[in-house]
Amino acid sequence: MTSPAFTRRCDGSAQSIERTVAPASRQAGVLRAQSAWKEDGDAGRVAERLVPLLGETAAWQGLGDVVVAEGARGDLAPILAAELAAQSASGG
Repeated sequence: MTSPAFTRRCDGSAQSIERTVAPASRQAGVLRAQSAWKEDGDAGRVAERLVPLLGETAAWQGLGDVVVAEGARGDLAPILAAELAAQSASGG
């Protein structure tokens, strides 16, 4: 089975693009980001904008949460994990 891959312009500009592989883990009830790569732009801003998009995707698939997989690949993965934790802690 092929994992879904997202390519998005996450900060509203043509300069900021990221790639994320985030298949649904239905058994666990989560959308699991297995890799996230920043192509261009500010990584913090990209992650900040990406978290709600992934949340919408998870909700659309009937999943309860978005997580970054342990050992996820890509330069954006740790920043995405930190932003998920920050938005979760702030109720966002």
